[in-house]
Amino acid sequence: MIEQLSRNNVLPPPDEGTDSLIAKLRGYLYEKKCVIVFDDVWQIGFWGSIRHALPQNSKGSRVIITTCNEQAAAFCKGSSIGLQSPSKEKAW
Repeated sequence: MIEQLSRNNVLPPPDEGTDSLIAKLRGYLYEKKCVIVFDDVWQIGFWGSIRHALPQNSKGSRVIITTCNEQAAAFCKGSSIGLQSPSKEKAW
């Protein structure tokens, strides 16, 4: 995500820990307003892993997650405040 969002083509060092990468990403996004799309998510615990890397600020950023996996959708919705999902008709 850091590479994609910052348009930096240099990968982080392989020995850099997860906490350091999360801190970098949060720092980069903190003052920004953005829309981030995670498309075709199938892993049930995905949102639990990624939500800590995204800052909670008052800039109005949004995260969109698409999935066909009802269990993954339920996990994302159940583990977040303010996460909304459209009806099946609207989603279609």
